Amino acid sequence: MRVFSYPLIYLGLALIVGASAAKPIASKNRTSTILPKPLATAVLQNLSSLTGLPQTKFKVAKVEPATWQDCLLDSSGVAPLEPCQAVSRAGWRATVAAKGQNWIYYVTTDGQITLDSPASLSSLVKDTLVQKLPIPNWEILAAEPTSEIDRCQSRNSCASGYRLGWRLLVRGQAQVYHLYHLSLTGQNLTQRSLKSFLPQKMAQLPPAAGDAVIRDVRDRLNFLPPNLRVESIKPITWSYCGGGPDRPSLRPVGACPVGSVSGWQMVVIGGPIRWVYYLEKNSVESADFIPTPDGLQSVPLEVRQAALADTAKRTGVSPSQLRVEWVEAKLFDRCLNVDNQKLNCRQGIQPGWEVLVLSGKVSNNSSLQTESHTYHVNLTGNNVRFVRQGFWAPPP
Repeated sequence: MRVFSYPLIYLGLALIVGASAAKPIASKNRTSTILPKPLATAVLQNLSSLTGLPQTKFKVAKVEPATWQDCLLDSSGVAPLEPCQAVSRAGWRATVAAKGQNWIYYVTTDGQITLDSPASLSSLVKDTLVQKLPIPNWEILAAEPTSEIDRCQSRNSCASGYRLGWRLLVRGQAQVYHLYHLSLTGQNLTQRSLKSFLPQKMAQLPPAAGDAVIRDVRDRLNFLPPNLRVESIKPITWSYCGGGPDRPSLRPVGACPVGSVSGWQMVVIGGPIRWVYYLEKNSVESADFIPTPDGLQSVPLEVRQAALADTAKRTGVSPSQLRVEWVEAKLFDRCLNVDNQKLNCRQGIQPGWEVLVLSGKVSNNSSLQTESHTYHVNLTGNNVRFVRQGFWAPPP
């Protein structure tokens, strides 16, 4: 049996990037603007470890007393992924300066040190986002430092690169989420081609489109798993009026487009997931082509079971009478975009699923409306967050 090592976040733990535990400091004056030397040293050590630069390159430029909401981390800087009650933390907000870049840290008197990545973004990064999203009311949901766009583990031809920057999850209009990789100064981080992972026989799928699919898997996982491989690519023709084997899942969008669609089904094994993609022939050569997995066909059984079990507990309906109506592959913050006012929530990005479950209970207002429950679930199904209850009806 092959055993793979996956990031802790997939296994039910969240290691806060830039978080560490220093020795507790006894302090009678938490309103001081002077960070105790042991904590200041620990902050510089943390940033040095993160950037690979010596501590002498950094300076604690500003210290302010602060209070904030967060989960309680353990002694190694690990926060629980399951819902936790936000507690008030007290300590300092420290600004560390280095070559025009400010890094914002929150430090408690008991030695917890957390880098606030979104607060550390430079104006150059934000200016780039304004250019990419020239719309009002966009929001940075989460950010995390990144230095290797390609952390290659399985192919000698894929060399890792080192350039410090940010991985950003941004919410735009209509709840559309965008993932960006930007340098500290707001430039696009180079994303190397992953065509070496493609098979020789491509069934006439353009290599650039296959590369985009591999990169989408990599971007969701934020690493290249050692088991990454293309299981199959085959040309197919389908209609959005009906699903079935080797066809896209039927989307609940009302009237379906008339006629058939030509394209490909591409299946990729990556991490703990068998990712299934459907690629329209007329779309793959577009400059803004972004592949998206078929959620219903990619989601693990454990995720379905977890959502059904929670719905059964809430409604009293047997899981056998419930139905998973729709699943979308999503990217979330560390708290799955639920109850995310806590500091640690915005310090990381994780893949997961939005799951819509129908209970079978009919609305009093309309026999066409069925009670629905929406969940955000992490990649492997061991962290389930209830989002909302409502009523669902087939689109007209």
